Amino acid sequence: MNRAALRWQDRAACRDSSPDSFFPVAAPGTDAYAEQAAEALKACAGCPVRLPCLGYAVSARETWGVWGGTSPAERGTGRESLKRGAA
Repeated sequence: MNRAALRWQDRAACRDSSPDSFFPVAAPGTDAYAEQAAEALKACAGCPVRLPCLGYAVSARETWGVWGGTSPAERGTGRESLKRGAA
């Protein structure tokens, strides 16, 4: 991947965070997942590149982890909404 493609990642609020908080091991939608993802979601809340991050996750069909302040379930719901809107 070329350097220009990574520019948004260089400005991400999470760039110095532990990846562990962005990839909870608990099942999405559970209290344990929410607890494990809390640090990641806090970083995402004030991130200047939240939308490009979310756009990447949706286009790459990321099925695990917190991306752009969303869980895998939230991203899946968004994809289904986009599909229905295009139909």
